[in-house]
Amino acid sequence: MKRVTQGIARERSTGGAVESGPQQGRLDFVQTSLTGWRQDSRPLQGGVNSNPRAEPRSTKKEETETTVHDPWTEALDRFVRFKESEQIIGPRWVQGIRWSLSRTPRVWKRLGVSTIPRTPIEVKPEHLSIIRTSSRGGRAALDLHFCALRRFLRWAGNDLSANRTAWRLPPVKTSRRRWLTKDQLSDLCRAAPSPRARLVIALEGFNGLRRVEVLRLRVKDVNLGQGLLDIHGNGKMGGKWRQIPLHSLTMMELKLAIAGKRPEDRILPVARTMADNVLRTAADSAGFAERGTRVSHHDLRRTFGRLANEAGMDLVQLKNLYGHNSLDQTIHYIGLDVRKMREGIELLEESMRVTSDHPEASSSSQATSTGRN
Repeated sequence: MKRVTQGIARERSTGGAVESGPQQGRLDFVQTSLTGWRQDSRPLQGGVNSNPRAEPRSTKKEETETTVHDPWTEALDRFVRFKESEQIIGPRWVQGIRWSLSRTPRVWKRLGVSTIPRTPIEVKPEHLSIIRTSSRGGRAALDLHFCALRRFLRWAGNDLSANRTAWRLPPVKTSRRRWLTKDQLSDLCRAAPSPRARLVIALEGFNGLRRVEVLRLRVKDVNLGQGLLDIHGNGKMGGKWRQIPLHSLTMMELKLAIAGKRPEDRILPVARTMADNVLRTAADSAGFAERGTRVSHHDLRRTFGRLANEAGMDLVQLKNLYGHNSLDQTIHYIGLDVRKMREGIELLEESMRVTSDHPEASSSSQATSTGRN
């Protein structure tokens, strides 16, 4: 750079007559670069720079503004301000309503709706039907979405909000409840290939904990001296605390698991998927897959309740151990409702003796007794 500067000074002193050579080449390059920079930096008409990136950037911004400020979003903004002025629901619920309603047009577009409503007034029953039949989420998520959308339409003056049939949710598909027998639970416990697997089986199958409660346990929650365990119950917003007595097998596994750990350390520091893999490995070791027997964390929890009730535990105490809110939930959980109904049908058969003379009575009774065994 110093040589180039000297060359420029020599050119000025000699009136532009510079010797040819390397310095002359450097001078030509500097002058050409400076001249090109001056030409590129000249403003065009309207004060816009000639940078080729400037025009696409402004166009993209204009397209974004046009997309954001559509009639649905403008109506949603007014609806949210109205809800905030009411001060009936909290700010987190308002944010949830905004998020749920802002994605509704995108959901319709993804589901292939030909005519997407631009305003809440244009929403029709067929739009709700498509969401109801094609929703990827569960019933709870669909219920929250419909609740927010119904309030939005009521605020906008759409008569569809008063049509109860249009907002009816799909029927609940009840899943099949499963329980293990005493022998199956014993085989699973003996075949556990690792201390983690034995701990999970003991806490869920012999004390009835949920998977999330097992993963939340810390060393300070265990009281081996009194044989008690403090459990942080289910619920994303905190959950309830309860205290339960420990099974002798669970106490032995916990004593090994908390050795050398600090009070704040987690007893089972793994994620949910890892806990699932631990139980699956134990089930494979017990030969459950070969026999076609499936087992999950909640199967162990249900099995604990059924075996405890068969051993003579009171339903009220079992409800407290489970952390349930009602006895009906506990009765359904352990399958006592199905068993009691079957016993009631048997008592009715014995009292009426209607099927004794039927030709299929002997075969059906024999099949029933075989199935029980």
